[in-house]
Amino acid sequence: MKKRYIIGIVVFLLFAVFATANTKLLIVAKDRAVIESADLYLAMGNQFYERGNTETAMHLYERGIGYEPENEFVLNNMGYYYHQQGEDVKAEEYLLRAVKADQYYERARMNLAVLYHDEKRYDEAVQQLIVLKKIDPNNPSYHYDLGINLAGLFREQGVGNLDDAIAEFVEADRLSPGYAKSVENIEALKNVKKAMAAS
Repeated sequence: MKKRYIIGIVVFLLFAVFATANTKLLIVAKDRAVIESADLYLAMGNQFYERGNTETAMHLYERGIGYEPENEFVLNNMGYYYHQQGEDVKAEEYLLRAVKADQYYERARMNLAVLYHDEKRYDEAVQQLIVLKKIDPNNPSYHYDLGINLAGLFREQGVGNLDDAIAEFVEADRLSPGYAKSVENIEALKNVKKAMAAS
């Protein structure tokens, strides 16, 4: 009975391998099989990452990339890791690859927008957030973050106008009343406009 059960599992796994692209089956022993794929290494890497063992997680993500070089989920996680480590050149490279692999992958675009914001590259953050807003116009976070970056772009470079930033905060608050500090930001920007008009 046990032998028949194991054979059944092996047959099922073989079928799964042929039905799934970018997967490799390694026969470890006569009655056991191991499937290696980017998704397997992603799942294992995530487990280690959540436990704080980021080095092992990154090793596993790298193995996953070996099976599927353009797996957007693995690329995103690697980009996020490098940003957390302050290695923003590498982070941007991986996040851009993730977005190229799937232009609708919101998490990678959001991580890219955060990276650009942190580097005060507000215009590039704005571009990512405009796309995110098109993908999900009802997400208050995208409107709020867009408002933050539009205000940053105006403050740092004098580009754009504060009315656009205010409109995004208003929309974030409309979608989710009391969202983050939308109301406070609206009032602060209105006060800045008044001070600019008075000077």
